[in-house]
Amino acid sequence: MGLRDPPKKPESAWSGTVIYDVVVNDEGQYSTWPADRELPEGWKPTGFRGGKEECLRHIEQVWTDLKPLSLRGLIESETNSLRTAHLTLRELTPAEVAVLLDGNATSDDWVADYPLPGSKNAATGFGRRNADQMRYGFGMYHLVRDSDGLVIGEMGFHQPPNGGAVEVGFGLAESCRGAGYATEALAELVRWAFSQTGVDQVVARTLDSNMPAQGVLTRTGFKHVSRDGDFERFILVAADLAPFSEPFDLDDEGRAVVAEVSEARLSGERRHELVFVPGTDPLIRSISEPG
Repeated sequence: MGLRDPPKKPESAWSGTVIYDVVVNDEGQYSTWPADRELPEGWKPTGFRGGKEECLRHIEQVWTDLKPLSLRGLIESETNSLRTAHLTLRELTPAEVAVLLDGNATSDDWVADYPLPGSKNAATGFGRRNADQMRYGFGMYHLVRDSDGLVIGEMGFHQPPNGGAVEVGFGLAESCRGAGYATEALAELVRWAFSQTGVDQVVARTLDSNMPAQGVLTRTGFKHVSRDGDFERFILVAADLAPFSEPFDLDDEGRAVVAEVSEARLSGERRHELVFVPGTDPLIRSISEPG
């Protein structure tokens, strides 16, 4: 019996090409990776394999939302809202902040001279934050006028608290200045900030030529502390205890009450409040209970 040639293996569609796996990481981001190489840490195969172009077409079909999972969660999360006599301070989602990166952005919900010249810079700074810096309430806010529902400016924090301090910035459409809106909004925002853990002082900086902004800060109780180049630096510090009109001796119950007043956060149905009157210093802390 003569020798027989071994049977030929069927031709593969991948013959002569590098085979890739479609892989995904913990943030829901897709990529391709050579099938014969060990995957880097943090990536796992999806089960799809093929040539490079075939894998890229598959990724285009399945990866429809390019935002990382951590950012998607932040966008969908609840944002803060504060009320004053004439305004609502509405914290923006990252997606809403991103709209301000377009210098030509417009909306029927904004006054005609908003966004401001500095809106894009503020949005850019916010966009550079990482996931750990996205703390509830310490973002960028729109100032919404209650009388007509229009956005008249913006206010917010450069970063979450760090070392007990947090820096605030603000801007108001020129057509809406002179009515006390900025002072009213800033008083409420710093009141809220001091009710949060990790905040002992609020810092603000403004150009030395920006007298209207400096007026807002001083009317809100900020004190000028230094000058850094073209910028003036202001600080507002909350009092640890409410002031008393005359000295008095404290018994055990009185000391317990004072200790509670100095707490930044309270449990149960008690609420910690910061009572603030623009132009006064210090802030006054008080305890309110049911009934």
